[in-house]
Amino acid sequence: MMGPDSFLAREGSNWTYTRPGQAAATIKFYKADLPPTLIDNGTGQLTEIIMASFRGLFTALAAFDKPLRGDKITDGTLTYEVQPIIDKCFYTVGGLVHIHAKRVAG
Repeated sequence: MMGPDSFLAREGSNWTYTRPGQAAATIKFYKADLPPTLIDNGTGQLTEIIMASFRGLFTALAAFDKPLRGDKITDGTLTYEVQPIIDKCFYTVGGLVHIHAKRVAG
């Protein structure tokens, strides 16, 4: 069985994690794209929301305590903002944190 460290070494890439008013950190994440969601604003205008799940070592986020809504994750081209799905921004499994985020630039 592959551990979290070896999974990220093979599948992950470096992303910059930031929180308003705090320093940034470079963290190795594996990004998985989720199916896009269409939102109707009530007048027939549709907006496509592109979501992704970022997986990384929970200990790598120690400087931030835990992911919060509004935190940003970027690789310099694409930028995502931490966004809850239903009521949670993240969950943890076996030392990995899974962060929900929507694309806001790129």
